[in-house]
Amino acid sequence: MEHKINNYEKFYNLDILKSIAVVGVILIHIVAGELFMYGKGVSMKDWMLSNVINSVSRVCVPVFVMVSGYLLLRKDEPVGIFFKKRFVKIIPKFLIYSMIYYVFKVSFLNRPYSGNENFLMLLFKGGIFYHLWYIYMILGIYIMTPFFRKVVSNIHKSYIKYFVCVWAFFMIVIPFLEFVFKTKFMVYSPVGQYVGYFFIGYLIGEKPLKLNKIFLFLGYLFFLSLSIWLSYFFTVKNGAFIDFFYNYHSIGVFFQSVFLYGLIMKFSHNDDNDKGKKSEIIYGIRRFVSTLSLITLDVYLIHPMIISYFQEKTNIRNRLDYPFYIIIVFFVTAAISYIIGFMILKLSKLRFSLAERKL
Repeated sequence: MEHKINNYEKFYNLDILKSIAVVGVILIHIVAGELFMYGKGVSMKDWMLSNVINSVSRVCVPVFVMVSGYLLLRKDEPVGIFFKKRFVKIIPKFLIYSMIYYVFKVSFLNRPYSGNENFLMLLFKGGIFYHLWYIYMILGIYIMTPFFRKVVSNIHKSYIKYFVCVWAFFMIVIPFLEFVFKTKFMVYSPVGQYVGYFFIGYLIGEKPLKLNKIFLFLGYLFFLSLSIWLSYFFTVKNGAFIDFFYNYHSIGVFFQSVFLYGLIMKFSHNDDNDKGKKSEIIYGIRRFVSTLSLITLDVYLIHPMIISYFQEKTNIRNRLDYPFYIIIVFFVTAAISYIIGFMILKLSKLRFSLAERKL
């Protein structure tokens, strides 16, 4: 019989999931370039390592959205307060980082934007830097969240499950069939691409999957292996890189994400040895994970700048074996992003404390 998860453990599990997701994002952006070099001089060993790391990391965006779904759909608060809490937190950072990346790309990377596009045009078109697409997507879901909250609080969960099944059919199954049969089924429009993950996160958070941890782990490993093998098989077959199975709506990534989310949400963190060295280590890890969870947005927004520096302004890739290159760039990127994010967190807390004193 599995230990019943209390609210503290459940929210710490969400911290773990967010930490896994942000690590995955960093790894994807480090190894993605190598994948597109298939057949252009990259060794199969290095390409396969990139394939494995990318496949493991592809749960990042679905997991972020599922965590948001559970955290937001279970609450009930006035629309004004909801938007004040989320949009005031995200939009100023988004605009500041957009300006930073605009200058960074033009001045530091020496890659001017095409045509006569100015900052505002690029901002509205989502063309400033590659990773900012996520902010546009999550803000779109946030806009709909007050409505979604009323829906989930006033209808039976079986209707939400029905919606998720319909969403999965149109967003997961049909694209897979289109890829296999090399045709287009004009029976759907890709509206609400990530809404299904949003509701899945809520459903599993409210009522954990009935599957045991071993089955969930084996299911995750099976679909991870499937993603790795299918990407390899079709790339070799076509003689050029095929990225279909890295899509956040591919069958492999979908089930990887759901099984991983369901597995982590079943974790319990009881520690009977409250005074030993082991307990101190565990406490330190928990504190680090919880802090990382608080600054995932900043880490997400910061890290591409550091990776771009390594990739475009240094020769480190050619001077190191590929595994060592990945390790060094990952740890340096993660450390710098974490430190900056932590400093921003501390400054925001200080500013809040000073504001409270004035009141």
